[in-house]
Amino acid sequence: MNAPREPLTPAKPATKGLSLLELLTCVESLQKVGDLDGACEAYIEWLEGSQDPMRHAALFNLASIHNQLGRFPQAEQAFLQALALEPGFGPAHINLGLMYERLGNKGKALAQWNAFASQRFVSRRIDSELLCTALNHIGRLQENEKAYDLAEQALRESLKVNPNQPGVVQHWVHIRQKACMWPVYESLPGLPMPKLMRYTSPLGMLALTDDPAVQLLTSQNFVVRMYGNPPTERLSRKLKVADGRKKVGIVSADLREHAVGFLLPTFLRGRDRSSYELYAYDFTQEESTALRAELRKTFDHFIDIRGLSDRQAAQRVADDGIDILIDLHGLSAHARPGIFALRPAPLQGTYLGFIGPTGMPWLDFVIADRDVLPPETALFFTETPIAVDGSFIPLDRRQTPLPEVQRSDLGLPDDAFLMAAFGNVYKITPDLFAVWMSVMRRIPQAILCLIQDNPVTVANLHAAARRAGIDADRMRFLPRVAHPQFCARLRLFDVFLDTYPYNCGSTSSDVLNAGVPMVSRYGRTMVSRMGLSILRHAGVEDLAVDSFEAYEDKVLEIALRRQARPDRQFASRSGSMFNQAMERILRSVDGSTQPPASDGPVDAPGARPEQRRSTVRPSISLQLHPLDPPGTQDGAGSALDADCTGAMSHLDQMRHYLLNRPVVDDGLLGFYTDEGLKRLGLSHRDLENAVLRNGPGLDLLGFSPWWDLGAFSLNPFQLARARHPGVLDAAQRFATEIGLGVDLRTWSAPTDTCLHGVHFAARRKVWMRWLEFAHRLMHHEDAEIAAHREVIYRLLGNFLMLDERLRVRVIDAFLLKPWDPTADEQRRLALTCNALKGAFNRTGQRSYLDEYARLVARAGCSDPDQTA
Repeated sequence: MNAPREPLTPAKPATKGLSLLELLTCVESLQKVGDLDGACEAYIEWLEGSQDPMRHAALFNLASIHNQLGRFPQAEQAFLQALALEPGFGPAHINLGLMYERLGNKGKALAQWNAFASQRFVSRRIDSELLCTALNHIGRLQENEKAYDLAEQALRESLKVNPNQPGVVQHWVHIRQKACMWPVYESLPGLPMPKLMRYTSPLGMLALTDDPAVQLLTSQNFVVRMYGNPPTERLSRKLKVADGRKKVGIVSADLREHAVGFLLPTFLRGRDRSSYELYAYDFTQEESTALRAELRKTFDHFIDIRGLSDRQAAQRVADDGIDILIDLHGLSAHARPGIFALRPAPLQGTYLGFIGPTGMPWLDFVIADRDVLPPETALFFTETPIAVDGSFIPLDRRQTPLPEVQRSDLGLPDDAFLMAAFGNVYKITPDLFAVWMSVMRRIPQAILCLIQDNPVTVANLHAAARRAGIDADRMRFLPRVAHPQFCARLRLFDVFLDTYPYNCGSTSSDVLNAGVPMVSRYGRTMVSRMGLSILRHAGVEDLAVDSFEAYEDKVLEIALRRQARPDRQFASRSGSMFNQAMERILRSVDGSTQPPASDGPVDAPGARPEQRRSTVRPSISLQLHPLDPPGTQDGAGSALDADCTGAMSHLDQMRHYLLNRPVVDDGLLGFYTDEGLKRLGLSHRDLENAVLRNGPGLDLLGFSPWWDLGAFSLNPFQLARARHPGVLDAAQRFATEIGLGVDLRTWSAPTDTCLHGVHFAARRKVWMRWLEFAHRLMHHEDAEIAAHREVIYRLLGNFLMLDERLRVRVIDAFLLKPWDPTADEQRRLALTCNALKGAFNRTGQRSYLDEYARLVARAGCSDPDQTA
């Protein structure tokens, strides 16, 4: 007879009459052998016959097993029964909410978590840890839904309960960035500023500061907090890079339509296949796009690691014998640093995904260029910089067919000056936004367009605009569209406004391809110098500036040019970026970390703009220009009497000359007619010598032999009002509108020649300021200002003298050369003598009296006042 066979699973024990503790022991034995159905039956049987006060705990466990088995209706019923018995049972609220979220019912999930969190207002016994868990789940889900105001409130409440939650602080700060809730850092109990900064995410910190040391410390804090000490284990079987053909691996979740994915094909183009075998270790969410298909074909091997753990993926890299492994994430979203921490390759580095120091000790190099990582910035990188020629951001000049888009399709006016700022909204800082608002005030016809990322950010930015005095309708938010539509839309704009301190990267390449000028401010960090790198390589380095003041002025200059779509051809790169980078990575192993000099212009990659401009010798270019309308030769009064209908024509001449003349920022440019110089008693040589002697450190130099006369007695606005009633009030309104806080009734002009607005020598930014004033004046819709615009135009030079942004000095022409009384009429001589006597009486300076006596003697009359 055959012996009875052992049962495949343990016999299900009877549970009736067991205590809850005995039941749990019984169920645990069933779960250990994988008998989840038996575990369910045991709970159900026990619940049918037990009135234990802890029945809600058994129901919770039963619900959890049903949830694990995918029996969601049964799980929901058990969770709800547990909550009916014990409404304050936190684990049931939290797990039921997680199940609802898994099923896509986000409203029910939020309701469950909120039901538990709200109990803190009716019970003092609520578990603080579970309370924080519920609030954090609310914040996480609302953040995913881009309901940033609700997410921020939930995490704020969680941090009030327990401020020692670094991960929650990190999300809370970044949510405030993405929602443009300013100031981003807001003090909470137990969270002083140092802690807030310490727990800020590395990505968030790139957009918050231009201090390279702070960025490095933030990254290092994050790495230690998240990953601890680096493992000593090395999976790579290679101690050094192999000879012959090298195996290069790229690890990424962005091999798709993503900022990194758009740039990668250009970086890899021209790869030397005989020298480099290319592996993709891909954990991208699958998508059916042409770019994804192109990237698949680019690699020799395309390996899906989505289902692999970090250790399994690292082992695969080691088994493949990779020589150089490149991370396209760094410390950005979806990063898997655990792969690199196991050292599966002899050389490991980062590129594109995180434009800053990672602080990860297992990364050896960062692919960059000499503009984004000059020596003073590279000091704050733990990775060795590998510099490619030109810009490390691949600029792709290939033109693909784009859909036709008109301004009217987007609801934008054809006659507006359209400014695009399509960087991620978390890159917008209060300081940068203030600059944009200032530009809007200076260009009344300007409209600013941004990405419509979420309604909370839109509302906050509209409110910030209103506080800055800008009509919210002048800010338009455009929805995100597919990449071809986005590129087509870019062509409609007059200027692209780069963000700071986190410059745009991939988007900048699209902007250049669209032929749109991009204004970028650069600073001290790698991420704040991307725009400089890109613009220099594109041959339009003048659009990269080093201050917000220059940023504003550059946008104004573009507005004056009104060239929405210039044909900007940037230099083509010689050779392959990929080949360059790999060769220089390998060279760094031999101890030579400095790449060879570029074959381009000597100062193109090496000398920074702030260094080169300071070496330019200030100079003045004096050009003959028909500035004076008929009848101005007799001085201030005559100028105001003249027929000024030629003002617009004159402005057009000046605009054309100034905007099309290459002039260095440190040079001074002046416009004087021969007649004007004759009336000043100066020559071109006198003027140029004065500029070279007095120009350094100043923005504007004025010259006149009637400096004292103007300073003590003349007010050109009062004089103008005597001849043109109403012009003083109109000029005052205009001065207030352009931001000059001055009472024109009480101001004395330094010289009557400033009535013409152009009789001085000044830097480029001064002339741009003058053009700005003139352009706004000539297109002003205010009836009172428009009625007097021709006269106010002649007074524009005086507005520059009042501009607190400018460093101004007026030089007494008496100090340049002796005055020749025959160069002007006796009436002017008498006025000059009166000014000299007044200057002596006010200052006691004997030189004024001596000059008076000399003039009287040279005039051949004892009382020149009588000649008037």
